[in-house]
Amino acid sequence: MNPKAKIIMPIFTAQMQIDNEFSYNKCKYNASSRKALVLTELIIVIIIVALMAGLAGMNFPGIVRKRQFEQKAYELIDIIKKAQAASAEGGKRYALSLDFEEQSYTLKEFTQPYFEIIEDDEQTPIMLKGYFNEQCYLDYVVFDDGYDSRYPPEGEQTYVVHFFSGRSGWDFGGNIVLIDSDGYPYSIVLNRINRIVKLLPGEDYEVLQPVYKDDLPF
Repeated sequence: MNPKAKIIMPIFTAQMQIDNEFSYNKCKYNASSRKALVLTELIIVIIIVALMAGLAGMNFPGIVRKRQFEQKAYELIDIIKKAQAASAEGGKRYALSLDFEEQSYTLKEFTQPYFEIIEDDEQTPIMLKGYFNEQCYLDYVVFDDGYDSRYPPEGEQTYVVHFFSGRSGWDFGGNIVLIDSDGYPYSIVLNRINRIVKLLPGEDYEVLQPVYKDDLPF
């Protein structure tokens, strides 16, 4: 063999071309898959957001009505608490009057010796006055002595009821029943034994009643 003879080795490129084509197609497939996946996720997110927005839109009027009811109810509770605090600290007496016909509530400082004449006491200035409305309607009051404004004694009609506050607390407790715009009842529970005033759903709440010493079990 001639030592100077050149040895020509064949070069095969077919396999390299196949591999390159395979890699290119694979990358192209992965890119398309990622785009399809992102698009699917985006559609799912849009659907979820649309459902949440639809539910919020359906509930929004109800949320607004509930907020309006609570605002009016807590205005009355705030007045009750202020009367309690002022009576306890200053020893003054206050009358909270609830008018079913006028759908209003008023607070007066009561200076007369007898609570019974307050309805005829037009000279006493009104300290605070507010009105109920369609979102918060005054329905009835049940006192802790059993008196129910819905069932007055025969021959009488109840247009106005009164709660009287003094240094020792309220002369009578009771449930002030309010109705929201959807017809559901709520109770402002007012106790003469303690100073806790609550707004509770429903209307069947037992008010704590004072007990005479002779009736105590201990």
